[in-house]
Amino acid sequence: LREIDWKAALGDEEIGMDELRRLAKLKAPIVQVRGRWMELRPGEVDKLVRFLEHGREGARQALTVTEALRMAAGADEAAPGVPVVAVEADGTLGALLRGELEDALHVAGTPEGFAGNLRPYQERGVAWLGLLERTGLGACLADDMGLGKTATVLALLQAERGGARRRGRGASRAVAGPTLVVCPTSVVGNWQREAERFTPGLQVHVHHGTARARAGDLATQVAGADLVITSYSLLDRDRAALSLIEWSR
Repeated sequence: LREIDWKAALGDEEIGMDELRRLAKLKAPIVQVRGRWMELRPGEVDKLVRFLEHGREGARQALTVTEALRMAAGADEAAPGVPVVAVEADGTLGALLRGELEDALHVAGTPEGFAGNLRPYQERGVAWLGLLERTGLGACLADDMGLGKTATVLALLQAERGGARRRGRGASRAVAGPTLVVCPTSVVGNWQREAERFTPGLQVHVHHGTARARAGDLATQVAGADLVITSYSLLDRDRAALSLIEWSR
């Protein structure tokens, strides 16, 4: 986020910089503002003045979406230690803050190249995952067991990588870095079979078993992969080798 306008407020009223500087100079715990007596903490007012002056010089004109959401939820302060009482935004972030994200979803249907038909809730799941990723957020897809979360995620990969390939970004891997799937050992084979069934055009590498690649060899083997599947136990055991790879997801 790069178009940010920081504003100061006392109570529920916006206050301009000139008046804020006047209050900062008073160094008084009780001040009169627009006919009302208010309690102030002089140290916090000084911080606020410095922050706003600094921000208007352009040094604090960028935030991640996650930082903005944490501020809106009251979990974070603006640097250096200035409390944020409200966050207003336009576009997708504004819809997210207002609880109107439904309006920002663009359900596109089953992606081209996906060997199957997604159910309506799976199409919405693909749209939801894609929207949050474009917004810079992670997502939790919490459908019940048996409703096809694996197929939904595979459809997301197909839409992302198949579309990029059609736009001419290369045939081996259209998006920087593969997606890493970590799952219980008992469903490693299921992930592999569903990928072969629904997304035969994706390059899939299974990192499992005694013959699996080690260290630098793994990075070479997955260089052209769209999807890498491994288990929870191997994630810890092969952490060094897996950490050498730049994952897109």
